[in-house]
Amino acid sequence: KLVEQLGRRAELDVLKSQCDAVSAQAAEAQHRVEGVSALQAKLLPLTARVETVEERVSTAETRLKGVVREETVIHEQETRL
Repeated sequence: KLVEQLGRRAELDVLKSQCDAVSAQAAEAQHRVEGVSALQAKLLPLTARVETVEERVSTAETRLKGVVREETVIHEQETRL
């Protein structure tokens, strides 16, 4: 009977050790999730800014193409005169 109790005690010690390891891993995972959440909070506003910059670049590109066309027309008209 004493041998059985010692065996169970050893098994409980192993299980406790494994539970402690899982608990430590869970705490580390939680810490990492919090870090990712903090980075995400910083990146979301940057994403909006990038979209704004892309829109402005697109608008500027469209305007530039219009100016180039106008200059081409003006040059052609000057050539004819």
